[in-house]
Amino acid sequence: MACKYSTQLFRLSNGETVECYSTDTRNGFCHHAEMYVAGRGLVHVRISYYNRTWERFRYESVLDRICANVYGDATSICAVEIDRPTTNWVKL
Repeated sequence: MACKYSTQLFRLSNGETVECYSTDTRNGFCHHAEMYVAGRGLVHVRISYYNRTWERFRYESVLDRICANVYGDATSICAVEIDRPTTNWVKL
């Protein structure tokens, strides 16, 4: 398995926690998001990039995708980075 780096934890507005991290690939890098959902086990999403991202904040795309996969609609979920709880409120 590739080495994880830049790990950040996010708390969703419904209390769930999502771990996001990056890994290197041969041609670029990937962003990953993992969330444990009761009844479904660990949900994991991955997005690969070749150069850079145009996200408003790091891990925006994987947070959006994991919420869409689990809840069906990511627009109503809010996330806050719990590494620095007073900043980085994010509307997904």
